[in-house]
Amino acid sequence: QAIKDCVHRTGEELEPEYMALATELREAEVVGGDTSSWRVNGINWILWLFCTINMVYIHIDKSKGRKILMKILGSEFDGVFVSDCAPEFQKFAKFFQKCFAHLLRATYTLALENPKKDIVLLHHWLTNLFNEMSNFLKEDPPPNKREKMFNLFDGKLEDIIDYRWKSKEAKSIVANRLVKFRDDWCTAIIMSGVSLTNNGTEKHIRSA
Repeated sequence: QAIKDCVHRTGEELEPEYMALATELREAEVVGGDTSSWRVNGINWILWLFCTINMVYIHIDKSKGRKILMKILGSEFDGVFVSDCAPEFQKFAKFFQKCFAHLLRATYTLALENPKKDIVLLHHWLTNLFNEMSNFLKEDPPPNKREKMFNLFDGKLEDIIDYRWKSKEAKSIVANRLVKFRDDWCTAIIMSGVSLTNNGTEKHIRSA
């Protein structure tokens, strides 16, 4: 009981600072987010993790619904939100960047399982596009160059979408990821400080 009381008092002492972090999170220009399962007394809960360039914020809740996201970031987050394509991470931020790492892992797995289908070509083209964009961002380009290259990369993505894919695997990736989140794959090119992947958030979740 003494240990429980100590933990409770510690929580009360730290709560104001934790609430201040939540306010800082809502005011950030770029936020990455992800979820993971989290056991509480043997029952599966959800760990929600959000990170900025200098902060990690964790919220543990029973729910994986969007109401938790609204509670933490609000219904109209004014910055860029970087995440995978999970349904809860939609339609609340001004800008989105979907994670290319998740996309390429999905196409890579499907390509291994279907080596004779055009999903292999789709994975190859998306990998090349990702590598080109990553190399471009390493230069920390100025705004005018970003705008020019955004049009180029976005055009290449459009060409990939418009290709006559035949396999159900390729069609599924195109329809459920590339088309569904059409405007969310090249945000990092036009906006400084945004990453093409959500790897940083996943790293913090593994630490947790």
